Amino acid sequence: MTEFVQPVNQSISHFQLGSMNDVDNFDIDRLNSSLQYGDHHIIEDNTKKKERKKLKKKEEENEKRAQRQRQKEEKKARKQEEKQRKKSKNEQQLLSSKRILNTQFINKSKARIMMLDDTEEYLDLGVCKNFI
Repeated sequence: MTEFVQPVNQSISHFQLGSMNDVDNFDIDRLNSSLQYGDHHIIEDNTKKKERKKLKKKEEENEKRAQRQRQKEEKKARKQEEKQRKKSKNEQQLLSSKRILNTQFINKSKARIMMLDDTEEYLDLGVCKNFI
């Protein structure tokens, strides 16, 4: 007599042929849900899933780390550009102010002179060009 025995956690594809009375050919470990036979592929699948999860997590961490590094480098580059812009602007302002001073006419009409006897005299200076 041939009977089909299937453990609860196995699919129907894992048949065991034989009689319940035939001890030599019947596998009792399989009835006890032993991991000896068809469960290896389940364990391997679970292991592969865990490995894939770990690998995916590591890849995400590496991507985040790379993104943070790029952001730091971009921030540093922006600061450097801003620094150069300020330096250039300051140099331009300095040159501009020197040009204004060099080309500006200063009109001083009179100079006040105090004498030792507390008298005052005013002297005409006229127009002069200031060279700095």
